[in-house]
Amino acid sequence: MKKAVKINPVISLIFYTLLYLAMGFLIIRYHWSAHWLMLPAVFSILAAQFFPLWTTLAMEAIFMVASLIVLLFLPVGLKLNSHILEFLVLTLVLSSTILLIHNLNTRKELTDQELINNLQRVQYAFEGAQDGIWDWKPAIPELYLSPGLQELLIGENTPSLDCHNLARIVHPEDIESVTQKFTEHYTCQSPHIKVEMRVRDRAGNWLWFLLKGKVTERNVNDQPVRVVGTAVDIAEQKKIEQALKESGMIFRQVSDNIREVYWLRDRKTRQLIYMKLDDSIKNMENTNDEVRFSTPDYYYKNIYPDDRETIRKCENELYKTGKPFSQDYRFFHQDGTIHWLMCRQYPVLDEHGDFYRVIGVAEDITERKHAELALLKSEKRFRNMVEHQGEGIVIVDTEETFIYTNPAVGHIFGVFHETLLGHRWHEFLDSKQLDILLAQTENRRQGKENSYELVINRPDGFKRNVLCTVTPRTDENNQYAGAIEVIRDITERHKEVEQLRYQSTHDALTGLNNRAFFEEELNRLESGDQYPIAIIMMDMDGLKKINDYSGHAAGDTQLIRTAQLLKSSFREGDIVARIGGDEFAILMPCTDRETQDGIIQRLRENIIQENLSAPWSDYPIKISIGGKVCETQGSLRDTLDQADARMYADKSLSKTNTA
Repeated sequence: MKKAVKINPVISLIFYTLLYLAMGFLIIRYHWSAHWLMLPAVFSILAAQFFPLWTTLAMEAIFMVASLIVLLFLPVGLKLNSHILEFLVLTLVLSSTILLIHNLNTRKELTDQELINNLQRVQYAFEGAQDGIWDWKPAIPELYLSPGLQELLIGENTPSLDCHNLARIVHPEDIESVTQKFTEHYTCQSPHIKVEMRVRDRAGNWLWFLLKGKVTERNVNDQPVRVVGTAVDIAEQKKIEQALKESGMIFRQVSDNIREVYWLRDRKTRQLIYMKLDDSIKNMENTNDEVRFSTPDYYYKNIYPDDRETIRKCENELYKTGKPFSQDYRFFHQDGTIHWLMCRQYPVLDEHGDFYRVIGVAEDITERKHAELALLKSEKRFRNMVEHQGEGIVIVDTEETFIYTNPAVGHIFGVFHETLLGHRWHEFLDSKQLDILLAQTENRRQGKENSYELVINRPDGFKRNVLCTVTPRTDENNQYAGAIEVIRDITERHKEVEQLRYQSTHDALTGLNNRAFFEEELNRLESGDQYPIAIIMMDMDGLKKINDYSGHAAGDTQLIRTAQLLKSSFREGDIVARIGGDEFAILMPCTDRETQDGIIQRLRENIIQENLSAPWSDYPIKISIGGKVCETQGSLRDTLDQADARMYADKSLSKTNTA
């Protein structure tokens, strides 16, 4: 900071000039000695401390010019030559002094500025890290905190803390240790103060600080007068220390309770650095720690010969490339028995990310291995049983996708069973069958076992009837996870059932519906809503004559011809039945009188056409026909009787006409 800014240089030069003029006038007027001119010259030396260099040099120039003018006007008796020489020497001395003073001032200013900058850096560093400087004068008592620290702890409006108020910001549990550290330093038991403590900030939070300090002044009684130090925020450090402490405690607990052996080896030498052995594994080999730590590959001799090379190869690969491995191998117990060990080894990296150590873990898994082997044998027996039985076994997920099928399923579906994996039931069902499946799937989601039939469409175009017996599967959360299904091909049985059903409802000779089916349909239609219903009764004429003269085979042929004629003459929804030896009946739902008459007329025309197209037959087809329509819901039995009566009337009329 330059002091010259407080004085106007121009005004100073004017004042300085007037001063020299006044001195020169007085010296000339009253014959004073020229040495009085040195008095204003002193001001130029002082000016070097207040003005810039150019201002000071301007004053020096004024001094020289003014002095020469005065010397020219002095009387001769005042030894002019000696005065000129004196003033030249004085001018040289003044100029050198001015330059020296200015140089010293410049250096001082630079030093002061650097000091200010350094102080600002220290202040910014402490404030940025929430650290600070403290200055304590116990005798007053008074505690000074740097601005950042004071703002954090007590606020900027409070000027300072005294020792009596200090306890209110220090954690009660830390006051004793802080007091002890200060006392030890005061009594010269320690070279400085260093203590960790918790301090409450202005928001009421406890902050960890590392307090360092030292007595800088003592009185004549060797009592501390001034103590100065720093307060460093170590909250993060404390968190790390606490985390490390907890981690170490967890590690010790794990280490003490783990049932595995683990070790640490150097990558280059493969020497053991650390090893933790469980008693069960320690007793497995007849070796001491001296051998373990001095012989890197001592344990190879106890590895089962068939597994030894595998372990060595895995370890070499790990030490070379850092590739971790996990391997099961057999190990000879010192009692001669064979144990199974599971070994896992991993690379360890240093702080630069370089692979420099290997950590290994080994666990005795003999019991588990025996259980796994037993399970594998059991699973093999189960798989053989499942895959060689005749019924299909399917496991599906929640979307009815096949995730397992045995060979029998492939035979049923007409494909290689493994090609079904990933496919769904939906791909083999038509829309009607798919509705059945989805309804059953919904039941399974409710935890219900079910059994149902499906008709599948095989890729080769054939259809198969299958009986599915299904048990739902659940996951570990007892949620529906799919189903296990036993599939049985019942196509042949289904055909047999259909055949039996057909035989029970159809006439064996003609293939028409039989009397039992006719009676069942009559009862069904009677209580239905398909009125008007027409009933036609028919009787073959001359069948007894054919049987008597040509035999029953000819009669059967005539019945078959008649049945085929009836099938072609009536509609698809009409029920055509043979209800006796030569008697036929037809049920026609939703048929009125006009339609019935048209059908009867078509039947008669077909009979004529059939007889004309078969001249080879010795016996033309002759049928007596009678029909009746029941317009509204009522007894169809009455309608049947009326139709039968009309049929007999038609038969009588036919005989009369023939006669």
